[in-house]
This record gives sequence, C-alpha cells and structure tokens, in this order.
Amino acid sequence: MAFAATAAAATTLFIAPPAGAAEHYSGDTWGNTGRCGWATCLFYNSYQQGSGAGFDVGAYNFEGLTWPDGNAKGQPIKNNAASGEADGQFMSLIYYNSNQMGNLDWFNPHTYGQLYYTYNENASCSC
Repeated sequence: MAFAATAAAATTLFIAPPAGAAEHYSGDTWGNTGRCGWATCLFYNSYQQGSGAGFDVGAYNFEGLTWPDGNAKGQPIKNNAASGEADGQFMSLIYYNSNQMGNLDWFNPHTYGQLYYTYNENASCSC
C-alpha cells in the first residue's frame, strides 16, 4: 500500500504539551501492523484500516495533504484519521491543532492503536 510523505520540518524530541493541553497514550498494542514502513502512520479508519498516510518527518499542518490511496483517496488527512502507528525509533505525537499544539495522542516506538483526543480531529504531528 502506498503512503504519502510530507516534506514539512521535523522534530524527533518529545516536547511537553502546552499548559492545559491533555495527552493520551494511544499505542496500546505492541508491534507493527506491517502496513506502515514510515516513522508514523495515520489511518482513515479505526483499527489501522482503510487509507494510510506515512510520515518520516513532523508536519506542522496537515492542510492540503490528502489520503494517497484506499477508501479515502483524495480526501483531506486533516481532521480525518481514526488510528495510528509509530513504526520508527522515536515517539510519535498527533496533535489536535496545527503547529503541533493542543491536546495530543502519542505512541511509543513500535506501537499502534486508536486515536483518542485527535480522533477525526488531527491537524499536525511530531514523528
């Protein structure tokens, strides 16, 4: 399955969420799905199903990015993901707002699961 990569600026260090932001550990399943192949993957459907988009660098804004394949091909990635996976060496953080701000869901390396705070409300990532 093809995945889209973004050329946006990246950060691989964990940055504490802003005061008042809530965070949720979403990587409740150890291992990988075999679908990712990138540092971070987002999936259109729950349980790592449907269209997938991969990122090896962080994205400060998903605006303008679309699902490259599958049942959501051509639809926006922004505010349209239900699950995710961290298949790289670093934590992956999925943010509610653009510019890597607001509530977030995070994954340890080599884990996957459902998004919680950012379920269909995802605007940026740090991977």
